[in-house]
Amino acid sequence: MSVKNLTEAIEFAISQEINAANIYKKLMDLSTEESNKKLFKDLMDMEYDHKRRLETLDILDYQVEHSMESIQDLKLTDYLVIPDERVDLSYQDALILAAKRELKSFEMYEKFAQQFAENEVLKEFFYVMANEEKLHKIKIEKMYEDKVIQEN
Repeated sequence: MSVKNLTEAIEFAISQEINAANIYKKLMDLSTEESNKKLFKDLMDMEYDHKRRLETLDILDYQVEHSMESIQDLKLTDYLVIPDERVDLSYQDALILAAKRELKSFEMYEKFAQQFAENEVLKEFFYVMANEEKLHKIKIEKMYEDKVIQEN
C-alpha cells in the first residue's frame, strides 16, 4: 500500500473500512451462532463508524485514551492461520479472522501516521485510528482467551 497524498490515504482507508464492514456483514449473515452474529454486527458497526470519521475528518473529536505503548497486545492470534471466510466459521475461527483484520487495519493507520508525521493533527488522527484498531484486536483476543483457550 503506497499512497502519495492525504486524499489517496483517506480514500484507501475508507475503501478498507467498507471492505471490512462488508466482510463482517457477510460473516454475520452466514453465521448460525448468535454469538458470532453479534460479534460481526458489532465489528461491522465499528467499521462504518471509522468510515464516517474518515469521510468527515472529524479530527477535533479525537482524544487518545491510551498511549499505544501502554496497550498490552496479547498477540494470541498473530501466528495463527487465517481461516477461510467463505464457510460457516466456528466461534474460534471467527475471532481469529476478526483479530487478523483488526491487526491489518492497525498497521495501515500506523503507516499513515508515520507518512503524515510532519502534520501533527493528521499524525494524531491516524494514531488515534490505529489505537482504536489495536483496542479492537485486544478486545477480540480477550474474547478468544476467555472462550477458546480457557474452555479448552
